Order: sequence, then C-alpha cells, then structure tokens
Amino acid sequence: MTKSKNQEENKSCLVCNKKLTKAQKKFCCDSHGWHYNYITHLDEWKDRDKIRYARDRPKVLKRSRKFSKKRYEENKEEIAKIHLEYANKRYKEDEGYRIRKQLGSALGYVIKRYIKTGKVMNPLKKYSIDWEGIIKVLSPIPKDRHLYHVDHIVPLYKFDLTNIELIQAAFSPENHRWLLAKENQGRLRS
Repeated sequence: MTKSKNQEENKSCLVCNKKLTKAQKKFCCDSHGWHYNYITHLDEWKDRDKIRYARDRPKVLKRSRKFSKKRYEENKEEIAKIHLEYANKRYKEDEGYRIRKQLGSALGYVIKRYIKTGKVMNPLKKYSIDWEGIIKVLSPIPKDRHLYHVDHIVPLYKFDLTNIELIQAAFSPENHRWLLAKENQGRLRS
C-alpha cells in the first residue's frame, strides 16, 4: 500500500513533467493529453489516412466533379463575370499577357482574312512578324478548323514577350503547327 501511495504522490505529466493533482491521471491539462496522443499515434494515423484516401478518392472526385458542375451551372453568369474581371485586370496590369493576347488575336485575324480573301494581312506591323511564312507553314488550312488550334511548338510562356526579338522568335513560321484542340489543351507545361 505504501508503494502505490508513493507512486501517486510522485506522478507527473507525461509531456511537461509538472506534478499532477489527485484528480489528474497522466497529463496536467487536456492540450498535453491531445499532444501526447498526437505524437505517439502520428505514424499510425498517417497510414490509416493513406488507406482511406486511396479507398475513397474515386468517390470523392466523382462527388466533387458533380458538385463543381452543378455549381457552375447554377452560377454560370457570376463565374463568367469573375473570370472577365480577372482577365481585364490582368490585361491592364501585365504587359506580357496583353501582348500575348494581342498577338493571338492577330494570328486568328490573319488566318480568317486569308481564308476569306486569299491575301495575308499584317495587323501588327511594329513586331515585324512573318505572317506569310506562318500561313505557308500552316497551309493547307483544315476545313473543320473549329476542331484545331494553332499550336506554338515552343510555348509562348517561355518567351519574354516584352522583347521584340523574342516575339519574332516565338512567331517564327517553324514554331507553328496545326494540332487537334483536345491534344493542344491536354499538353503539359514542361
């Protein structure tokens, strides 16, 4: 009996070694109890969470896609407005982005004008881009053009579009090709 009383008197918190009162069993406060459990069971919990994640991931993704699609359908106009505000703000503030958008529009304009008139226009003369060379490389233009994108083999984001020499390199004829829209959108930024 004296031994158990002695042990009770010498009890201390397992985390901070603070002397415990009679009501306290292992820890001086709840946060130390939580901390001790967290540290001692962390590896076990991580393994359990990995198993749960692997098991539940397909269900979670399916539910997430379903929710995202539903949310998009319900808030289409608001989401479009937010995207437009972001694009307009970025267009005003980011010179490289603005130039990339202008060049992309110019390329689309050149192709459309060539299809209608058979002539190559030069919408952005200040950059000295070889639009005729690009049209030669892209010829023949696919009849079902809506299924294709003009792909830059070396992506535009790798060029500093505030530098005219690099714009000319990015828009050199050999850097262009037709690519199916699905393939072009699926390309990784590497």
